Formats: sequence, C-alpha cells, structure tokens
Amino acid sequence: MHVVYLIGCYPSITLTFIEREICALEEQGVSINIISMVRPQEDEVLEEARWRIPHIFYTRPVRPALLLRALARHALTAPVTFWSTFAWLLTRPHPSLHARLKTVLHFAQGVYVAEYLRRRGGDHLHAHFADRATVIALVASRLLGLSFSFTAHAKDIYAEDVFLADKVAESAFVVTCTEANASYLRQIASSPEKIYRSYHGLPLSQLPFRVSEPQTVPLILSVGRLVEKKGFSHLLDACAILRDRGIAFHCMIIGEGPERTRLERQRALLGLNDLVSLPGSQPFAEVVTAMRCAAVFVQPSVIAQNNDRDGIPNVVLEAMAMGVPIVSTEVSAIPEVVQHDVTGLLVPQRDAVALAEALARLLSDAALRAHLVRQARRLVQANFDVGRNVVQLRELFAESIAQRSSVLQAPIVLPG
Repeated sequence: MHVVYLIGCYPSITLTFIEREICALEEQGVSINIISMVRPQEDEVLEEARWRIPHIFYTRPVRPALLLRALARHALTAPVTFWSTFAWLLTRPHPSLHARLKTVLHFAQGVYVAEYLRRRGGDHLHAHFADRATVIALVASRLLGLSFSFTAHAKDIYAEDVFLADKVAESAFVVTCTEANASYLRQIASSPEKIYRSYHGLPLSQLPFRVSEPQTVPLILSVGRLVEKKGFSHLLDACAILRDRGIAFHCMIIGEGPERTRLERQRALLGLNDLVSLPGSQPFAEVVTAMRCAAVFVQPSVIAQNNDRDGIPNVVLEAMAMGVPIVSTEVSAIPEVVQHDVTGLLVPQRDAVALAEALARLLSDAALRAHLVRQARRLVQANFDVGRNVVQLRELFAESIAQRSSVLQAPIVLPG
C-alpha cells in the first residue's frame, strides 16, 4: 500500500505528531511518499525528520517547465475533469476574494502534484489539515482517479473554514484528533458517517513515567507557539499573583511566535524578568529534559478572537505520559484528557486568579500530584499509543483503495 501525504510545511518542528504517525505507519508496512508545499526554515526543521528532506517533493518554488507541462497535459487529455474541477472550486463559498484567489493557486498546485504523481505513482492521497493541502489533494485525486482523505485539526476547522463541508463530501473519509472536532464536523457534513475520531499517538517507550518531587525552586513549564490561543499572557498574570503571594517558583515558556514582543513587554511591566524565561523554540530532546525537571505543566489555552483554538495539545499528552501534573483550561477538547481532580486540574479560560490558585494547590500538595499523574499515565496508555492508534488509519486507507479499485474495475452496462 502506497499512500501519498500532502502537508503544508514539512518537516516542521510543530508537526512532531505527523512524523510519529508516518513512522508508525511505515513500521506497519505502509509506504509513504511525502509532498510538502514549502520547506521549513532551517531553524524550524524537526531534527528527527531532517533525513526526509531530500526525499520530499516540494511544490514551491514551482518548476515552471513542470507546471506548464502539467497544465497543458491535463487540460488536453482530460478536459472535462480539468475544467469541471476548476469551475467547481470557483463556485464554492469563499469568505473573501483573497481566499478565492488562493483556491485558484491551489488548483494549479493540484495539477502540478498530479503530474508529479503520474510518474511516481500512489494508491491513495491523504492531506494533513483541511485547508490548502486538502484542496491540492482533491484536485490531484480527481485528475488521477485516486481516492483521497484528510485529517482536520483545529484552526483549519474553526478559523479557516473554506468550503469545509464540500471537502468532506468529496473525500473518502475524514479523521480528526478529538471527539469535540468530530462532533462539530458531523454536524456540518452531509455524510457524517465519513468522520472518524483518531487521537494523535505517542511513542510511550520514549516517554518513561516518573513521579518526581519539585526542586527547591519548582519549575512551572509551558510549551507552545507564542500565539493568542495558547493563552500565555494569562499565565504571566498568574505568575505575578504567585510572586505577590510569596510562592517560590520559576516559569519557563518554550516556543516562538508572533506574540514574543508583546509577551516580553508584559513580562517586564509585571516585573517578572527574573522569574519567567522565554528561551524560544527547542528541539524535542530539550523539551523532554525540561519536562523531567518540571513540578507542573501548564497549558493556559483560550479561544482566540478569530475562533482558533487548541484541540488536545500534544505537549499536554507528553507531560501526562512522563508524570508531570497538569493545569489547563476548559477549552475545546482539553477536558477529554485533563479531567478535573482526576488526571489534572482545569480552570476557566482567561482567569489568571483561578490559574494561580490551581498552580499553588499543585505546588503545595504532594499527595494530589502523585494521584493525578498516575491516573494521567493510565489514560494516556489506554488511548494514545501511536502504534495502536494508526491501525484504524491504515485500515481506512486500505478500505478506500479497495473501494476505488472496485469502482474502476466495474463493468460498464450499456442500455439494451
């Protein structure tokens, strides 16, 4: 079975969960060919997947000769499919002219990918994220007569919904990483039976569980892109409250993003420069080292103004697997794993006082920490083992390929 993965920017440090999925599928005998729209910047490359870069087909920068040949070949040899697909895309609902122009560009990239795959081959196309990569997969699948599917995550569902229901209808199936996402997609889809919930998986053998006692100055750790939905500004406010209460701690927020300047300014205004560090993006090995030292992991997620939100952040699962007690918010699918007073503590979003109180409670209660981390590890072991979780995905790929093959091989019955 040869599956082609289409991804926006690979291998990016933010897409560790996709690399784990690909590795697990390859271990189970699935051949994966990766196509990425762009190559990540050097400082954003996922180190454990760097070796894949020479084997990835990047659609940008475009090779003009290949693009012209692709457009000409498919327009001449399959004009009905070519032009009907183009017209169908243009008549889908778009929120703006800019979004419609992007769809035109993605149509061209889909033709470009189809030409590449015409020579390389493939049994099924699978896109990660429901936005641009899925448009490319849809176009290429029509031109090549292949089945396609996609994984929907968070921003691509709630903040960048561009004819999402139509994409679901056109696909063989859709997987998404939380039950909250699956419920929402089933509500908007004409074929809700196509929607499957498939949790991201962890390589649990690489994340050994250990109950540790906080250091003299306990570390409060958070990890994520410095963007609004991560809620780091509220964590800074909570840190100021802890300091004012005389609680000893150091807070580290690992990650990079567009809100760095604003967060640095807020940190300075609150007088937290000596208590809160912002070391930027770190390799996964460094994140694991920080987790081993952490007394508490905090995920202060919020629903952003553009409706973007977290699903189940992978760093939360990693911390749970390793025995780090969790404080998070009641946003989106986080309560599917962080169950209040069972596997962690939950507080309302944007509530710095409640966040500070939950952090103080965990820092002062060793028995509570021990109870929460053991329950959290059990939940992760039961639901988030990557080897088990990709079995469903592999079976869906195989079923889609078989169904597509049976349709193409079915005899044509002419009217008598």
